Order: sequence, then structure tokens, then C-alpha cells
Amino acid sequence: MSHERDLPNGLPPTPPESSSSPEAPQDISIEIGTSTYRISPEAQQYLGSQTITGEYEKDRSILIVHEPHYSTDAHFNLYKFLEAFFKDNPTLVSKTIFLAEGVPANQPVSVKILIKTEPHPSDQLIWETLNTFLITGYMAYEWKYQHGIPIIGTENPILYRLSARTSIIPDETTQLVHRLSIVARNQTVAQTLTQQLATHKDPILFIGNGHLTESIEDKHIQAMQQHSEPVKILTPEETAQLRGFRNWRLHDYLHQERIGYHSITTAGWNLGLDSSKNANKYRRLFIAQQTNDYQGYIDSLLFERTQHVVTNPSPEAAAQFVKAYLAQGPGNPDATSAHEKGLSLSARGKFAEAAAWYSAASAAAPNFPGYKVDLQEALFQEFASRVINIVRDPGKKFSIKPLTPADLPIFGPGIEADHYHKTSQFRQKFSGTPGVEEVTRSAVDPYTKWEARYGAAFQIKTAEVLGPERVRALEERHKLPDGGINRIDIATKTNVAIECKNFRGWVRPRMVPDWIDQAVRRLEPDTQGHVYSAIVIVIPENQNTQDTQQKIDQHVKLKFPELAGKIKVCRLAELQNTLSK
Repeated sequence: MSHERDLPNGLPPTPPESSSSPEAPQDISIEIGTSTYRISPEAQQYLGSQTITGEYEKDRSILIVHEPHYSTDAHFNLYKFLEAFFKDNPTLVSKTIFLAEGVPANQPVSVKILIKTEPHPSDQLIWETLNTFLITGYMAYEWKYQHGIPIIGTENPILYRLSARTSIIPDETTQLVHRLSIVARNQTVAQTLTQQLATHKDPILFIGNGHLTESIEDKHIQAMQQHSEPVKILTPEETAQLRGFRNWRLHDYLHQERIGYHSITTAGWNLGLDSSKNANKYRRLFIAQQTNDYQGYIDSLLFERTQHVVTNPSPEAAAQFVKAYLAQGPGNPDATSAHEKGLSLSARGKFAEAAAWYSAASAAAPNFPGYKVDLQEALFQEFASRVINIVRDPGKKFSIKPLTPADLPIFGPGIEADHYHKTSQFRQKFSGTPGVEEVTRSAVDPYTKWEARYGAAFQIKTAEVLGPERVRALEERHKLPDGGINRIDIATKTNVAIECKNFRGWVRPRMVPDWIDQAVRRLEPDTQGHVYSAIVIVIPENQNTQDTQQKIDQHVKLKFPELAGKIKVCRLAELQNTLSK
């Protein structure tokens, strides 16, 4: 791979100095094509502080708007900015084109299906749809106002897929390949822009600012050329696309073509994913895009209502969401019915096939190596078909070890239906017991962390051993005088508190003191004077209860002698005998 840096002369892009003037906001004049347009104070209120301009001799200019990627706030503000901007500059409508990141070069994107689904979308509906990742702020604007502004892609599809695939793998080598793919994509973006200028004089390009300002340092390219790891990451067609790539920023291509630019960001844009949960949603969408099967993803969105947006859009999938959203009506914000319909793998086509294949592969091999960890993890997050543990190995980049103890509520082919059937039976059997809905919801929700599902399943098994005639409540809560809350897994009608400790491995040294501290808290009287008579800690069948009970008794004797005999530990099979003593 070559990495020429024969850049045209000119200043690098730099943000303008900010003004400290206390005067009221004024119009900002910008050039698009060879015409001057204004950004009014009304439009400015939707913009962030970062602006970049190309300082060099130019023949014409473009407007670049930073693609907000996974910030819904910024996408909604982009929609509102365009609303104000085109109101102030109506002549731009017939002369512009929207150039889209994430779509193959020169491929049109139509929002007609959205218009057909809902021709008069409210801002609330637009906000909800932006929350799905499936369209962008500028597509939302065209959906709302239906000007007929063309939306055209700018991407080399092979390199874009490489960027998407490598963006969610955290190891250093893969991230270098990811950054390289971003820079390599700039050439196709610049070529597409130049071609479209022949027919659309005043274009607006929507793309991440990293394309505009960032290239790869020579030392990183040299490091990649000295190691074989990048070759393992790349497919043959990706290698071919990267061979001889030009290490140019988009700024450099624009300068070469004497095309000036004014780049803006919308308010609300952020650099990183807010949490691991949102990162998992981001991964799930990449998988939906690769298989072109969005239904399971849409079902989960109706249940979760995410808050982030990705670049690669699908108005068709967004229209499916809009139909489902409108069908819900305002009285059903959690979309429980849609979520319930999404519980079966059999209705998900390509997704079910892929999930079954990966489930079988990971079960057959104790270590499932390779860079496809992102695909595997995303499938598991989407379907909760198997709980996995990603581990580092000195000899490999990643390996995956399935965590599949017999009592773990996994949702793979052939297991999911049985688990839901058993949970449904439990819900019916304990229908009159307070807390049953909370526990069963935790046990079956595929988007709850596996630890919580694991714990809820064990809690259900424990309650079944007792039967509804002996259980007063699940998830019983009592307020303590200091404002704290006592939460009990299972409260019996004989006033015993049962704590279910479902864990893998062995009883670690820190566990027993933690359990005792928690039990002491559970035995405190609440604000109504209620106090439990005893605590029973139920642990997995493969544990040594005698050894654990000795540790508990020793610790209680030293620190809480007044509670001697009130904290018992047992396995599930021993629960009945323990309660009868």
C-alpha cells in the first residue's frame, strides 16, 4: 500500500477565532457554488460552535455539514437547522443536492416510502424515527417538506463496509485499519462531489469532520506494513481497494480541485458512545445493515427507544418503524406487543439462520477465534442467543468462550421457545404473588444483561421449589429509617427472607463478607417496624454449603454475634429442609 503525501500547497483547515462581542447575533454569510446565502440567528441556534473553512484560492464552494452519526440530538437539530436555513434561502432548493455519507457513490436515496407512510410527519414522529438510527436529519427534512431535493451517495461500498466492520473492534491493529479505511474513502467522496457539481451547482455534503481534517501518520502506516496482522483482517477485495491508496484528507482533494468549503456542526453532537448499552445497539444496526433484515431490530427499538443514529440509512426500514409506531398509538409507549412479537427467531429470516450457525460453531469449538468477534457479539446481543465471554489470549487477538450452564436462560434455536413457555407457566402459577411480573420480565427480556437474566431464572426456580402457597412476595421492598430500601428476592409467608445467589465458579473470599453485610441490612427493622426472622442464602448446586456455612458462622460470631443462627446457606435441593429447621 502506498501512502503518498504530495499535498497541494495551502493552509490546513483551522477553526476561525471566536468573537467576544456582546452584540446580538447577526446573519452569517456563506458561499455555496458561486452564490451567497445567509445563516440567520434563528438557524444559528441549532448549530454547534465548531466551524471550519478552507483558506485557499477557489473557483466555487460547497457547504459541509458534519454527519452526527449516533447523536439523535444533533440529527434533530440538523433537521431544524435545514428547516430555518431553507426558509431563509428558498432559491437554494432548486440548485442543491444532498450528498450522503454511508451510501454507495451516485446511488439515489428516496424518502418516498416515508412520505407514503405518513405524508405529514409531526416533529414528535420525526424525533422518534431519528431515534431508530434508520434515517438522518437531512432525510427527515426532505420527508417533512418534500421539495424533491436529490439525495445521492458518495461512498466506495467496499471501503465503507470495511469501516463499519472495523469500527466496533477495539484492538489497536484493527483500529489502525479502521482509520486507514476512513482516509481511503475520501477519494471516492471527492470524485462523486466533482461529478455532481456538473449538474447541481450548490451542493451540501453531509460527512464526518474526520474525513475533512484527518490523515494517517507515516509511523502508523510503516508499523502496519511491518506486521502481518492487517492482512488477516482484510478480505482480498478490501486489500485491492487499499492498494495504492492516497493518504489525503478531504480538504486536500477539495483544495486540488479549487473547491472551497464552509463546514458546520449541529448542536448536540458528541465524540463517543454514551454507554456500552448504546455501543451494543450500534453494533446490532451494523448487522441489520449487512443482512438487510431490519425487522428484529425494529421490534427491539419499539421496546427500547434508542437515542443514537448511524450513517448508513434505510428509509424503507424507517417506514416500517413509522407504520408500527403509528399503529401503537400514544397509549402504548413501551410497545410491549411489538416486543412480544419479536421473541421468536423463526420469523427473522437471515438473522435466524446466522444466529443458528454461530450458535452451533461456538458450541463446537471452545475457542472461536478471529476478527469476526464484532459480528458474533452483535448477533448475540440482538437475539440473546448465547451469552458469551470475550477474552484476550497472548497467541490470538480474540477468542470467544460460550457461557452455557444448564440453568442459564439462553435464547438460541431450540431453547428459546422452551424457556419462554416455562416462564409463562411460572407467571400463571404465581399470578397472585406480588413481584411476579418484575421477575419474569427480567428473565425473558433479551436486552437485559445476562447476569440479571441468570439471576432471575434462579429466583424463579427457587420460588417454584417453595410453591405459591409459601411465597408472600417476590422482589419485596421495605423502606428503612435511613432512607434506604430493603429488597428481598423472595419473602416467605413465615417471614423468612430468601436471597438467591446464582454465580459461576467458586465462592471467592470476598463473597461471604459481602453476603453477610447484605444480610445484616436485610435483618434491620423497616419504618413500619417489620423485621425478617432469618435470612436463607441459596447458592448453586455445585457449591460446598458446609464450608460456606462455616465461613458465615465465623464471620458472624466475630462481627455480629447478636445474629448468630439467623443466616443460613443451602443449595436449592436443600431449601425445604433448611426452612423446616
